[in-house]
Amino acid sequence: MRRGFVWFLLIGGLALLPFILMGIQPQFKYVIAFAALLSVYGFFRQFFGDGVLTVVLTGVVAYYLLYKHFWLFSSAWWIYTLLALGIFGTVGWLWIGIAQAGAVMRRRR
Repeated sequence: MRRGFVWFLLIGGLALLPFILMGIQPQFKYVIAFAALLSVYGFFRQFFGDGVLTVVLTGVVAYYLLYKHFWLFSSAWWIYTLLALGIFGTVGWLWIGIAQAGAVMRRRR
């Protein structure tokens, strides 16, 4: 139960990171919006190819996600990006390594 709670706090803290960064540096909102727009365009381009339909669908979805529901979408996009890059796996291995090192240190006492 403890590890699950720690993972919940870790993912929740990472989901709040865009809000914290936007509070510190307001221009970060535009960086997130641009990167998310490229992600949405890339998603639609895979399915519909280069064409007018891709641009229209990207515009409609970008309006709803980046303008209407930006705060929700920015956290979801941030978590999706970290999952795509494999950051959570790295954090998991780091967490396991720290736990094993702590167990070794407790045995040595």
